[in-house]
Amino acid sequence: MELALRFLRVSPWGTAVRRTCRKERSDMQHSHTEPDDRSVYEQIKELLVTYAFLPGDRLHVPELADQLRVSATPVREALNRFCAESLLTAVPHRGFFVKRLDQAEIADLFGMKYMMLDYAASGTIAGLRLDDGERRALATIAGLDKEDEDLPERLRVYERYAVPMTLLIASLSQNAALLECLRNVLDRLHFVRLTEIAMEDRAETILKEAAAISQGLLAGSEAAVKRGLEEQHLREQRMLPELMKECVNRLYLRCRPAPQSSERSARLVMVTA
Repeated sequence: MELALRFLRVSPWGTAVRRTCRKERSDMQHSHTEPDDRSVYEQIKELLVTYAFLPGDRLHVPELADQLRVSATPVREALNRFCAESLLTAVPHRGFFVKRLDQAEIADLFGMKYMMLDYAASGTIAGLRLDDGERRALATIAGLDKEDEDLPERLRVYERYAVPMTLLIASLSQNAALLECLRNVLDRLHFVRLTEIAMEDRAETILKEAAAISQGLLAGSEAAVKRGLEEQHLREQRMLPELMKECVNRLYLRCRPAPQSSERSARLVMVTA
């Protein structure tokens, strides 16, 4: 990972990088809504990152094409792309399979996320210039630590702004490769993250961490931002075993009504120390 970050550091910025980073800054101000004519790739991706398909399930190209009312070609192309992005597994002569939840892999993804954000925040926070929209969005996140306010509403605000704030920090690196890598990591963590914020004993801690990072960005304090990122990372690693169990429970509840549920639940997750 250290070598990868060194490579990203020396990659040229260029027009494409600046355009990508401007887009992330724009996403900080506006909630992202998908158009009705989303691509086949986007539609299947949403199903994968939310585990609408269960771990270990085989995806059949003709069935997906029929459900999406498209030909098999764009479906097959999307599935091959998901394999390259580590969202699916391809088995020769058998097809495409939904990846199982692997605790060691999730721990590595949390670690990658932290390293990329810590790198992006190094030497960039003090000179950060925020426009009015970004400042308003960050101020909203900064107020999420007010426990006397409605928790469900604060969680909705967090859901709307958490990923854009994360990408805003990454965009400070002015490195398109880092941004693409972080997007992939966030996609692969999506279901785990949604599960975690639904856990009542975690919600307030997660909101306070987001508020602290946002307050650091508003104050232009690199130390505060990096301290917030580190506390978030340490908590993610410390609480991961419990979080993985909750992920399995949620997946098991989805398939429980099926007659074969007891057998099927045994293959939902691969938890490694």
